[in-house]
Amino acid sequence: GLYAGRFTLNGQAIWPIFADMSYEDYPNECGPDFAVLDLDQLGPPSCDEIVVNGDAGDEVGGSTHSWQDIAGGVEAIAGGADGTAFSILNKDRSRWHGLAQHLDTRCMMEGHSFAVRAKIRLTKDGDLWVCNVDGYSGNPASCVYATMRYSYGITDPLHQWATVGKMIESDNEWNTLSGEFTVSAFGTGAGRASLYFNSAPEGVNIQIDSVSITRLTMPAPQYAPSLPSFSPIFIPAYDPTPAPYPDPAVSSEPSHTKISLTESPSFSPTSITPCSQNPKDRFYYRTQEGKDPEFKTCKWLAKKGKEKQLSICQNKVKHESNFRPAQYTCFETCNSCGECYQNEDSIFFYKYKNKDKTKPVFKNCKWLENQQKISKICKKTRSYETVQGSSVVCPKMCNDWCR
Repeated sequence: GLYAGRFTLNGQAIWPIFADMSYEDYPNECGPDFAVLDLDQLGPPSCDEIVVNGDAGDEVGGSTHSWQDIAGGVEAIAGGADGTAFSILNKDRSRWHGLAQHLDTRCMMEGHSFAVRAKIRLTKDGDLWVCNVDGYSGNPASCVYATMRYSYGITDPLHQWATVGKMIESDNEWNTLSGEFTVSAFGTGAGRASLYFNSAPEGVNIQIDSVSITRLTMPAPQYAPSLPSFSPIFIPAYDPTPAPYPDPAVSSEPSHTKISLTESPSFSPTSITPCSQNPKDRFYYRTQEGKDPEFKTCKWLAKKGKEKQLSICQNKVKHESNFRPAQYTCFETCNSCGECYQNEDSIFFYKYKNKDKTKPVFKNCKWLENQQKISKICKKTRSYETVQGSSVVCPKMCNDWCR
């Protein structure tokens, strides 16, 4: 027979903001129609504003509702932009760590354009910190970027990254971040659509407030792209709004969308990296026997053939004299952007041998993958010179967000 599904919370129908869905008929007892599932989506209100709790819960005495930290923790603290009561703080972070929120995938419809706005406050060691608004995302003084990550599939997910906003000033206590984006075909079919605030250097605390993503244009409805057979997920048939703060809305007249297990994608998703590089930046290349360490520039690397670039980016993973390897310097050439980038050969600082701080012990992500107490090792956040801890270097094993 036909099958229908819905999400419920405390006996009440809800939509969970996003849904990566996979199901199977085993052992072939559900009948011939199991390949099509009718999913109750609820709706349709509007998608004029798709950020939830963009004011840090001013009306309820401060709240982190809907916000997540990629590392370093998230908290609502007193004092917001333009005299408001609260803001969201992320501290004890590295460059690719920051704050994030899953957005309602039902609002991700191809051709719809949105404006991104936020207020950003940066501090370091208790003082206001001024960033370089003209710097690229890997710059030692880079500002905060807003990035959209679309994720497609469960077992072997595909991701698409796009920078959707950047800081346009940095010399005030609270500074404006702004930008615009248009939803792509890939974004329309994505099982998850997530907004990130990151890219400021390690040790810089990020505060956000007055965060909004408002719709600018709404083209005539078009057919959504077909779904990949490896992961059937929800495709919107209308234009609903995200669940309002703090409880999800329930519509009295739910509509339905059919999800097929057998369709194939009609588009070719590509990877978009949200960062750039400075051609003059230097990275540690190698040390030949009896010679001094060699350092190269990103410009030098960019002129090499693709195979040579790949070999250097993936295999030359050592740090030297406070210089990082190519993958952590030439992000664009190495395609190593984002907080979820991981190379199994990358080394992280594990511990000091016999607690002697002159004897650091390093391990790599491949080693970590074979350990029994991965979560315990991932909690070690200390770094040694330019070598970060496991939670930064091996995010796909340490961070649920990247899995």
